Amino acid sequence: MKISIIIALYNTEVYIEKCIRSIYKNNKLLLNEYEIIVINDGSTDNSSRIVENLKKEYANLQLLHKANGGQSTARNLGFAKAKGEYIFCLDSDDFIDADELIKALEYIEKRNLDILPIVIRKYDENYERLKDKEENYTILHKVFTGGDFMNKFAISGSMCRYLYKKSIISKHKLQLTEGIYHEDEEFVIKFMSYSKRVAYAQNLVYNQVVRPSSTVNNKNKIHRKKLLSDLLVVIDHLILHRVNFNKNSSVYKGITKKIEQLIISLFIRMKSDGLIYKEVKDFKVKLQLMDLYPIKIKELSVKFEVAAFFFNSTLLNKLYYK
Repeated sequence: MKISIIIALYNTEVYIEKCIRSIYKNNKLLLNEYEIIVINDGSTDNSSRIVENLKKEYANLQLLHKANGGQSTARNLGFAKAKGEYIFCLDSDDFIDADELIKALEYIEKRNLDILPIVIRKYDENYERLKDKEENYTILHKVFTGGDFMNKFAISGSMCRYLYKKSIISKHKLQLTEGIYHEDEEFVIKFMSYSKRVAYAQNLVYNQVVRPSSTVNNKNKIHRKKLLSDLLVVIDHLILHRVNFNKNSSVYKGITKKIEQLIISLFIRMKSDGLIYKEVKDFKVKLQLMDLYPIKIKELSVKFEVAAFFFNSTLLNKLYYK
């Protein structure tokens, strides 16, 4: 089997049918060449019932049920059940271009890649196209090692941005950390650290629906602080993972680069989330205990060194976080 498409499902009855049907639209793969594994993560709406009805139309569509435990638990179950050579994760409120997915699959097979980034286009809830972010992968078709790729580019930490070779997940027993947010940031870097062949072809596969009620857009203060705290957990896990590699290796340097990016991102997020200086100070103490503050920049560009100088200054912090 060529590919397993994993969909973690939780209360998206408005979107799930469009999501699943998009996989079959103009899809030239044989049904036995791919599978769709939907994991119902304890939905309380009609989501799972909609999928049950779709199963009557599509022989390779599976629906598994589990108690609610979060998206990472559902995806980990999908990893365990997947039979495809490659794995692709699709959020249940998003949709894809199946023809582009096939092109991406042909590309990754032909070049024997371990991981392939794809393009994510964004839409609002009315399916009006939103402005794209600046592309962070700017070199097409060149094959890199995972370490070199991490050093060359700012790595996108979105789980849905990549096709993954299943054998690497199995060999290294990779899983998403359960019970936290930003777990995809951690997973992507760990997977990349074991990858020998990475390339980019700019396949326009993924269409993301930006919803105000989604996890990433939830403005509740307690929720935002949980997101920030979980970023510290991810950073800590990457530090522990980094010790598996030689300090002079491209992988070690690439992981260090990502850690530095996440630390700078943490300080920027604390501002956008409206934290006051006292709250920011609590996070600085936690970073000090991890030996990560004051911020030291070794692998990033000068603009990040400037940012580090700014966030290391108590006076500037007091003015910035009012």
